[in-house]
Amino acid sequence: MSRLKHTLKGFIRSLQISRINIFAFVEGRDLDPYFYGGICKQVCDSAGNTYSIRTSKEAPYNAGGKKSLIKFYRYLRRSKNLDTIFKGKRTVLVFFWIKMLMIFRKPNVDLPM
Repeated sequence: MSRLKHTLKGFIRSLQISRINIFAFVEGRDLDPYFYGGICKQVCDSAGNTYSIRTSKEAPYNAGGKKSLIKFYRYLRRSKNLDTIFKGKRTVLVFFWIKMLMIFRKPNVDLPM
């Protein structure tokens, strides 16, 4: 049985009505969720937030990979849905790309946004 497919707005609303506060989207499916999950666990647990790691396959556009995540990120940024409050609950969507790690070493690296 295939998964339910939402429209973009429906997908965002499903995140907003969930019990989770922070959704972290990662491009990889093997090591990335584990690596970035560790970072999220440290930050979110100490701040009392709930989080969920989502792979690019779970994001809209269903293509997976960096391009679909960038497309989704751009949509969220344009529509001001990266950080929202719905019915008193704050939902934050965070994106991790491998290239982001380069920023810590080279501050002038430009991300494809």
